[in-house]
Amino acid sequence: MYLGLDLSTQQLKGIILDTKTLDTVTQVHVDFEDDLPQFNTEKGVFHSSTVAGEINAPVAMWGAAVDLLIERLSKEIDLSTIKFVSGSCQQHGSVYLNSSYKEGLGSLDKHKDLSTGVSSLLALEVSPNWQDASTEKECAQFEAAVGGPEQLAEITGSRAHTRFTGPQILKVKERNPKVFKATSRVQLISNFLASLFAGKACPFDLADACGMNLWDIQNGQWCKKLTDLITDDTHSVESLLGDVETDPKALLGKISPYFVSKGFSPSCQVAQFTGDNPGTMLALPLQANDVIVSLGTSTTALVVTNKYMPDPGYHVFNHPMEGYMGMLCYCNGGLAREKIRDELGGWDEFNEAAETTNTVSADDVHVGIYFPLREILPRAGPFERRFIYNRQSEQLTEMASPEDSLATEHKPQAQNLKDTWPPQMDATAIIQSQALSIKMRLQRMMHGDIGKVYFVGGASVNTAICSVMSAILKPTKGAWRCGLEMANACAIGSAHHAWLCDPNKTGQVQVHEEEVKYKNVDTDVLLKAFKLAENACLEK
Repeated sequence: MYLGLDLSTQQLKGIILDTKTLDTVTQVHVDFEDDLPQFNTEKGVFHSSTVAGEINAPVAMWGAAVDLLIERLSKEIDLSTIKFVSGSCQQHGSVYLNSSYKEGLGSLDKHKDLSTGVSSLLALEVSPNWQDASTEKECAQFEAAVGGPEQLAEITGSRAHTRFTGPQILKVKERNPKVFKATSRVQLISNFLASLFAGKACPFDLADACGMNLWDIQNGQWCKKLTDLITDDTHSVESLLGDVETDPKALLGKISPYFVSKGFSPSCQVAQFTGDNPGTMLALPLQANDVIVSLGTSTTALVVTNKYMPDPGYHVFNHPMEGYMGMLCYCNGGLAREKIRDELGGWDEFNEAAETTNTVSADDVHVGIYFPLREILPRAGPFERRFIYNRQSEQLTEMASPEDSLATEHKPQAQNLKDTWPPQMDATAIIQSQALSIKMRLQRMMHGDIGKVYFVGGASVNTAICSVMSAILKPTKGAWRCGLEMANACAIGSAHHAWLCDPNKTGQVQVHEEEVKYKNVDTDVLLKAFKLAENACLEK
């Protein structure tokens, strides 16, 4: 059997897949706040009371979570039947190991529990969490080192982000020199967890290394101008970071004696562990130009591409198997749609309006930009702005917002034309707006048109939302709503990774999917109007 792990912010989850059929045999999880109250976390993390924006997680808690997860798994299956283990972990977080890490990883079985063993390895007891926003100064240093955000994105696939590992390491180096001096190796959460299972220091996974602002993606090596920021006379790149494994099917070795003592077979193999977003890509049988759209509180679009076309506005990583993966992240997803739903009276009214209201006529095109929260893609808001584009004059006219109480950074001198923008228009316009932003940015990342679209996440159960989005995205191989819950995607992707690394594998990935039907709409004119509207919103 294959074990796939998902170490997220609030939980550790494990899924067992059958070796022959890849069907789920069992799944268990550990909730950090509920099951491990001794660590006193709030939703899996600590919020600093002294440093603005600083958010950390206790590393020893993850060791305790692994022990508890293995105990729960042992009550469901015979652990000795697990042939391969892989995992997906929250991205960007870093673990700081002391000088005993090499010997310590190989002798975890001498400790009474994994939490104690993990604690003995640490130079820093906590790991910076992906939600951390305390490294603006360090981000500026990273961008300055290579000439700006565009140049950093060209090299590493992303502009500097406060959560990314490089700026976080620089923060430790400059603000906590005592800890940095005691640090012999820095790992991502993914190769740290892999190291626990393999009983030795494991290299970085290539896809996950792309989330550090340190890896030169095109040249396949650490970028010296950036690693110079985090190294010194006593910390070389080789000693501080180590290697990146570029073969996605490389096995890290047999499982550690610690886990053999828990019931695993000594012949169980450990595959590479990766980040949560790359892991999600492995949960579905994606081909080049296929897209996953996750419709949750936020909206995320993931695309498989053979084209390296970075931009400061999005992320490009190496794909966990081959090629590249692009990632678009939006703050204004489900919450923005729910605001319009509430204004219309409920989901029934919203869905009916979305399915029956046309935004394109022979004369006009209605487009809206809905950012009730400050948006990161593009960096704008909060505001709601509505526009009508006249197809004959090619002029864009802004409508007054129907809600004067909305806190905005921009109060437009707009025409109040209620008859030309009925409230029902918002239902279609907000879904189209989100899809148009995705389509416009995906076009830069891909060769050719979108292949398949897979909708996952909570709102994927809503036929109207998926249908309106599909009409904009126009996938050439169809749109599909998946039974795959986003909450399980990383663990399933990890188990699929374990399967892919098995030289004797059989079976194939099965997806429970339902085709999405959609109407034909004029996406060319909608894109034209949307680009003008977004530019108008970004003008100072």
